[in-house]
Amino acid sequence: TRRSVLAWTTPLLAFLAAAGLSRSRVGRSWILWSVATWSAALGATAVLQQGLWNGKILWIRNRPPGARPLGPYVNANHLADYLAMGSIVILGLILAVLAFPRGRLAWAGIREALTDRGWALPRLLALTGFGALSMSGLFLARSWGGLVAFGAGLLALTLAVRFRTLLAVLCAITVIGGVAAGLVGFVGPGLTELEQRPFVSATANPSTTYRLD
Repeated sequence: TRRSVLAWTTPLLAFLAAAGLSRSRVGRSWILWSVATWSAALGATAVLQQGLWNGKILWIRNRPPGARPLGPYVNANHLADYLAMGSIVILGLILAVLAFPRGRLAWAGIREALTDRGWALPRLLALTGFGALSMSGLFLARSWGGLVAFGAGLLALTLAVRFRTLLAVLCAITVIGGVAAGLVGFVGPGLTELEQRPFVSATANPSTTYRLD
């Protein structure tokens, strides 16, 4: 129970810290650029491992039997999860640089950015390099879940640019649907029902079963 409490409390505290920092424009910028930079570093590590790997995690730690490590992660799927998020953040920052100060994409603003208005061009070049490294690591992870997450994030970013209200409605529907599906799995008078959740028997693949559950 203590381990479960810590597992839930840690991301909650991280979320609250990020929410507090993101109240200002400067704080939001620091958070997003930190995620983008770290994503590029993880992608670069994955690329280096493809050519210089010695079979150990970060070249120094022995990997557990059956593990498929990539970057600092024992499981390449976990790296893909972060890189999917980081790649979307990088793309969002590129759009923000191109849209500043109008708040929307326009050819005039893009031309100004490419002619180095307010140090826009160096930031665009840096973000393009970050994106290339992040996406390279994502593809090297060979994770279907990571690619699906990237596609979902790309869709959300597109909706945020054009249909912000619709995005909020879709997020609410997703959360409500997820909570409802979870509650259905716990309906029942005894432990037998708890062990026979609807998603557990959906597939014989242990990894997919775990994610669906």
